[in-house]
Amino acid sequence: MSNKETYSNIALSEMYLKNPKEAKTPENLIHLRKARNMEIYREQVRKILGKKQKTNNAIAINSQTSQSSTFGIPNITNTYNITDKELLEQIEVLKSQLLNAGIKPISEMVSYQDAKEFLKNAIKAASESDSHENIKEVERWDEFIKNHPKYVEEEKEKEEAWKNDNFLKNIEALEIQQKIIPKNIYSGASVDILMEKGLKKELAVRLMRNRVLWLVHMDPNQIALTHLADLRFKYSFAGLDIIEMRALYACMPEKFEHDDTGEKMQWLSGIREKLSDLINQEKNNTLISRLKRNQAYLDKKEPIKLKKINLNAQNNEKNKTKLSFMEELALKRKIID
Repeated sequence: MSNKETYSNIALSEMYLKNPKEAKTPENLIHLRKARNMEIYREQVRKILGKKQKTNNAIAINSQTSQSSTFGIPNITNTYNITDKELLEQIEVLKSQLLNAGIKPISEMVSYQDAKEFLKNAIKAASESDSHENIKEVERWDEFIKNHPKYVEEEKEKEEAWKNDNFLKNIEALEIQQKIIPKNIYSGASVDILMEKGLKKELAVRLMRNRVLWLVHMDPNQIALTHLADLRFKYSFAGLDIIEMRALYACMPEKFEHDDTGEKMQWLSGIREKLSDLINQEKNNTLISRLKRNQAYLDKKEPIKLKKINLNAQNNEKNKTKLSFMEELALKRKIID
């Protein structure tokens, strides 16, 4: 039935409200119930709109009704007014709820910027003397800042900026890995099968030992359904290089299904943190070679064959062959020894 009632239905409802005994059939009883509900709703609206406005240090709070009435009356915005005393009482109630939940509420009344300055000073003092009082002061202001709404906003902005800065490189890494790893790897894989598909043995072994690399060919919606145990053990990302990590992060879903405890998102956060650490090392030129690119992906060059040096001085004198610079140097070293 539509949310908006016809005029005939409204008229019937009003009629049965005035004469309830006339509502004998189930359909008539439904009209009567609607009319009674509407009367209750109207009474509530009259109370709200007729409430005297308190002007003594009052704070206005607007709230909008969540759904339209059965009779098509549009949503209205109600304005409530509460005094400072009522507001403080509500704050005390919330503090009590936090304490009962085992969370210590923050009582400091300072601005966000002042709190950041206090934290800097506390950290400086703790670095000079790691006394119990100094450490507690750091913890106090750190907790204050991390629970502040502005901190949450700043962290969201930083996260978005990081994603934008690394988006293209992550996608490029994903494309690289998708070209290297066979698309049908889930249909059956072993070292021998991968080698038959053109992969060298070292790379085939790496792919079989690190099945998390296969995820570049799995649909993100399917990854979102993956069991937590599989994410932690089957798809461990320990020891991956920066290109592998970028590709892994790029193929991840925005959120996981069946993750009431948030542990799957913690697994994803671990990928994000490790990738961020590798990127910072790369920027600082401290990233070791095996984490820049694992040797399994690199083409091995043929070793340079060195010419055998004849260190027999008598033979050289007899044959009067001209020695190279390296041969002369080696010969001199042999004579000295």
